[in-house]
Amino acid sequence: MLLETKNSTGLLGVSPTGIAPTIDDVALHASVSRQTVSNVLNAPDRVRPETIQRVRLSIDTLGYRVNRNARNLRTGTSKVVAYRIPPLAGRLNSVMDTFLHEMTEALELIGYHVLLFTSDSATGEIDTYRELAAQSAIDAVIFAGTERQDQRPERLVASRVPFVSFGRTWGSLNHSWVDVDGRAGTRTAINHLLASGHRRFAWLGSTTGSVVKDERELGVRETLQAAGVPAADLHVLNLVDEPNTDRRLVSAVLDLPNPPTAFVSMSDLQALTVLSELDSRSIVVGRDAAVVGFDDSPIAAYAGGGLTTIRQPITTVTRELARLLKNQLTDPSSKPEGVLLEPELIVRRTG
Repeated sequence: MLLETKNSTGLLGVSPTGIAPTIDDVALHASVSRQTVSNVLNAPDRVRPETIQRVRLSIDTLGYRVNRNARNLRTGTSKVVAYRIPPLAGRLNSVMDTFLHEMTEALELIGYHVLLFTSDSATGEIDTYRELAAQSAIDAVIFAGTERQDQRPERLVASRVPFVSFGRTWGSLNHSWVDVDGRAGTRTAINHLLASGHRRFAWLGSTTGSVVKDERELGVRETLQAAGVPAADLHVLNLVDEPNTDRRLVSAVLDLPNPPTAFVSMSDLQALTVLSELDSRSIVVGRDAAVVGFDDSPIAAYAGGGLTTIRQPITTVTRELARLLKNQLTDPSSKPEGVLLEPELIVRRTG
């Protein structure tokens, strides 16, 4: 009895063995050796184009699928990369959603899949990496949310687990990383607002300390200082992610005798608080005041009729992470590499 299987076109293919198609069935159907089929799957550069076409046609006709478990046992690899989903503390984080999607796609392009998990602490995160690696459940790690003196690189090196990080770790041992230059992003925003005639500014940060916050704020301060704007004309508001409290903070600075006319926010979500308060005072955004967010989240295209914001190159970030990880897995002796990417100012109605 012959086994019928649907191929990618929806047509029925037939395995001559009567069971799920094997690599030997493909070889027989294509009139090539078993090794040739293996080369087509794993090292196509060794095979002539016409042979590749014939083998792939047989694979499609028979509905053959690679037995990944068997291959992983044979090669000693899992083709899986671990990633810890950081705690969101109840906040919306569309950038994280985009990052996870793009990272999954980038890793699939190099033949890897993502294993997601949660952990409440850095220690728990490292313990999970070690356990997964010991079980041969993962080949490598990507982690994010880096900080100065981050201990994860050192501990992963000690555990001999290959890794790359989304973010620098300033002062930690040398390792491969990809980061977005937040300081350059806010510098570009401030220069744009200065060119538009603004001289009184507000920076909306957060009470939660982080290297991301520090870098973005530093870009604001450095650029204003270089432009000769007095320090007194920069108001720093550290929002707490509680709508009523944050709105009162914004309201208080707008009540000053000479309130800021340009607001640069650490995120698009924070910018919404400013837009709401300006609207309640009939202050016309884009004419009487300017508001700039950060991240170019989905709300940015609609908020305030179009929120000027700073877009992170997330697709490029994930492609670079995948490239660096592939280099490391292919050649463990390869030198660590750091990639610093510049974000892009997206100018819309509010600024």
